[in-house]
Amino acid sequence: MADNNENLLKEIRENAIHKHPTYKGWRGCYADLQYCGYSQLLFLWRVPCSVKIILAFAPTEVLERELLENIDKMQLEHINKEVFSKIWHSINNFYKIAYNFEGNKDFSCLRSGVPINKTGGFIKGVIEVIDLMRYHSDKTTEKLLK
Repeated sequence: MADNNENLLKEIRENAIHKHPTYKGWRGCYADLQYCGYSQLLFLWRVPCSVKIILAFAPTEVLERELLENIDKMQLEHINKEVFSKIWHSINNFYKIAYNFEGNKDFSCLRSGVPINKTGGFIKGVIEVIDLMRYHSDKTTEKLLK
């Protein structure tokens, strides 16, 4: 879709969609894409469709596949502790708005209990820690992280 593949429009115009024998759903005859469930929802409705996508892969060997060779790629770098601190404070602020509760304002309290080698793990860990702080306000952050 993001590549504005004309075959996706052609499939709909020509009703070139068939029942797949093993999947038992629908597949396009030209693009050979599997349609969602048992419906025939369009992948593309006009060209250009102006849809942009971001794909994240792990491991990076996936990016070497022929299908992806013409797609612009950006290698993300690991973020530093200062950025993690900003993320912590932003999440803390959003959490305060959502739940009327503010976690510990001191980012250093997380250093031993929340992973900072992966951004997703860090964000998940921060939210879990603030949840623990909210539900166990009688305990210190250090005790909650053990």
